[in-house]
Amino acid sequence: MANQPVDEEAGIGPALSYQIQRTNSRPSNRKGTPPPRDELNIPIQRRPARAAGSARSSIQDPPNDDELDVDRPEKWIWTHYGQHLVTKVKPWPFMSSKQGEESFEVNLAEVQRMYLVQLRIRLARHIGQWEKTGELHRLIPGSTDAVQGLQDYDDMDKRNQQSSSDPFRMTGGKKLDRIILEAAIGEATQRQFRGRHARDVRKWDSHMSAVVPSRTENRYRNLLSRLLVSAVGAGFLIGPMSLMILETGLYVALISTTVFVTIFGALVACFLDEHIHVLSTTAAYAAVLVVFVGLTSEANRAQE
Repeated sequence: MANQPVDEEAGIGPALSYQIQRTNSRPSNRKGTPPPRDELNIPIQRRPARAAGSARSSIQDPPNDDELDVDRPEKWIWTHYGQHLVTKVKPWPFMSSKQGEESFEVNLAEVQRMYLVQLRIRLARHIGQWEKTGELHRLIPGSTDAVQGLQDYDDMDKRNQQSSSDPFRMTGGKKLDRIILEAAIGEATQRQFRGRHARDVRKWDSHMSAVVPSRTENRYRNLLSRLLVSAVGAGFLIGPMSLMILETGLYVALISTTVFVTIFGALVACFLDEHIHVLSTTAAYAAVLVVFVGLTSEANRAQE
């Protein structure tokens, strides 16, 4: 067998010397770093995907919105109570000139209700801390804020009942609110409401109006409302009396009294808040009609 030439420097064969030179000629980030596995034709084994219910995947899952964090309850409150804060509105279908327009409506009373929920959570957290630390001074501000929040909500409800339009509702039906909402609500919220059902609004102003009416306008509206109430009250007295005088008879008096008292009681229930006020007003009206029925019955008997 012929002797193969030997590398004089390394004392190795030419085939092994070429393999070492080829390996060393590859770029490397660090000295002594082995070549990549793909260049050595070693198959790479992929790990199988973990099941959805594995322990590691459950740890890496994002927190559930149904879980309440008493230190940061804002996200939980928004998930459960913020759905009715902003709604989509459009003009009434009979307003042909306003068709195609859309806007938003913000219920400020819903903000107050969300604030009341936050106050309850804060007070409950202070109670839990008090059981551990015995510090009572944190409960006093929390209870005071909760009571004040309830009083503010009651004032909002009373103010809404006294006004013809809800002052705690920013609606796209008013031009001023429409401009403010379109400028304030971001593109993300607008994209979120695209394709949703829009609630119809009968009043869709095309001119600017004040947030609250002026004092002169309030006096004018109050005067008109008092005149309307007096006219309705006079009609409920004059109507049945005229009917019972023109159409004499026991059944006519009984049926007319029953019908008018029922209608009057329903109207009073729509405008009065206290139960005792509704009952006393309806009873006073019924007493007037009963007295008139008695007088007309005696007069008819005297004529006979």
